[in-house]
Amino acid sequence: MGAGFAGRIAAEVKPRVIEDVSTADVFNPILREKGIQSLAGAPLVIEGRVIGVIHVGSLTTRRFGPEDIDLLEKVAGLVALSVEARRSNVERTAAAALQRSLIPTRLPTVPGLGFAARYLPADEGGVGGDWYDVFHLPDGHVGVVMGDVVGRGLGAAVVMGRLRSALRAYALEVQDPAVVLERLDRKLQHFERGQMTTVLYAVVDPTLTTVEIASAGHPLPMLAVAGSTPGFAEAEVDLPLGVAALGRRRTSTIELPSGAVLAMFTDGLVERRGELVDVGIGRLAAALTSDSAEENCRAVIAALVPESGWADDAALLVIRRDGGALD
Repeated sequence: MGAGFAGRIAAEVKPRVIEDVSTADVFNPILREKGIQSLAGAPLVIEGRVIGVIHVGSLTTRRFGPEDIDLLEKVAGLVALSVEARRSNVERTAAAALQRSLIPTRLPTVPGLGFAARYLPADEGGVGGDWYDVFHLPDGHVGVVMGDVVGRGLGAAVVMGRLRSALRAYALEVQDPAVVLERLDRKLQHFERGQMTTVLYAVVDPTLTTVEIASAGHPLPMLAVAGSTPGFAEAEVDLPLGVAALGRRRTSTIELPSGAVLAMFTDGLVERRGELVDVGIGRLAAALTSDSAEENCRAVIAALVPESGWADDAALLVIRRDGGALD
C-alpha cells in the first residue's frame, strides 16, 4: 500500500494521473508490455473504505483533464457499488451454506428423551450467529447446546462454527459444563479477540433424572413440570464469553422428572421492538404443554411468531423426558 501507481491511489484515496509511464513508478509489468504511455486512476470507495482501484491507460501520450477525472470518479463509484454488492451476495451465500452445515438436520435418538428444534432466520435477510447442538457423550451422557454469537454475516457464522467444534472437543475431555465453558472462553479470547457470544451448555445424566447446566450470559431454559407453573430453570448465569478476565464459572443441577419439558432458546425468539421482553417470555411459558417435544415446538412458534416478521434470528430447542404427562 502506497507503492506504485495503484498503491499510491489507494493510500491517498484520491485520483492520480501519469502523463509519461516510462518515467513513473509503475510496478505492473503488463502496463509497460502493452505499451501504455499515460495513465489515470481513481480509488473504489465504499463508506470511506477503499476496496480497490480503477485506472485507464492510453497507447499514446495524453493529458487527462478535469472532465476525464470527474468521469473516471463517477465510473469508480458505480464499479465500487457493483463490486460490493457482488461481494455481499457471495458472503451471504457462503454464510448461509456454512450455517446450514452447522445446524443439525437430524437430532440424535436418545431413549426416554424427545427432541425438537427450529432455526428461524430474520426476515430482513443475512445470517446470524444463533446455533444449537445435541450430541452423545461417553458413559451415556447427552450434551445440549444453545448459543448466540454477536454479529451477523459470514464472520459470525465462521466464529459459530469454530465454537461449535471446540465445545464438542472440550465436552469429550471434561463432563462439568462450567469447565467446558471456561475452556471455550479461553479459546475465544485468544483466537477471536474482541468477539462476544452467549452459550448455554447442559449435560443430561444417563438416568435422565437430572441436568447439569452452565450459562455464559445466555437466557436460562424454560422448565415445565407437572403440578407447577412453567418458569425459568433455577440455575446460575455467568458473564458471556469474551467480555471479561478469565475466571471460574458455575454449574447448576436441576431435576428432570418424568414428563418434564425443557425449552432452550435465543433472545430473538422472545424479544420484540417496543415490547418488554417479559411479554415474550410469558407467551413462551404459556405455550408449553404436556404434549411431545415436536408439538411443544410448534405451539411455541405459533404463539411467538411476530406479525411483522422476525426482526432477529431465533432458535428453539425443546427437550421432553418421556414417560409422564404434565397437569
